[in-house]
This record gives sequence, structure tokens and C-alpha cells, in this order.
Amino acid sequence: MGWDVIAGLVLQYGLPFVEKLIEKWSNKNPVTPEEWKDLVSLSQNNALSQMKAALARAGIAETDPRAIELLAEAAKA
Repeated sequence: MGWDVIAGLVLQYGLPFVEKLIEKWSNKNPVTPEEWKDLVSLSQNNALSQMKAALARAGIAETDPRAIELLAEAAKA
């Protein structure tokens, strides 16, 4: 796997996902259902989901005009 592929994966799925993927790929063991579930969970933790969680923790509705702007930016990442 080249650096260009790794960079693309980091941009699309985030560093925690790519770190776990490389770790699992490097050990050459078959993928278990639990490991796959863990990777799927990590892949869903992206900028947009993190922004939504932060807004919820702050008590800001996603329909708030400021939240809409922030979510739009997070969706671009």
C-alpha cells in the first residue's frame, strides 16, 4: 500500500480507521466478524458524524443556522 493510497483513505475514513486497517493488514491473520464490525464502526466516525455529536452535546439543534453552516463544512471534509 503506497502513501497515496493511505492518504486517500485517511481523508475519506479518518486516521483511526486507517491505523486499525493497517494494523490488521500487517498481521496477515484472517478478518474475524468482530474485527470487521470494529472497522465498520470506525469508518462511520467521520467529520460529519463528529460534528453532529458535538452539536448534540452542546444542545444546539442541527436546524440552527450556525449548525447548518458547520455541518455543510464538515460534509466537505
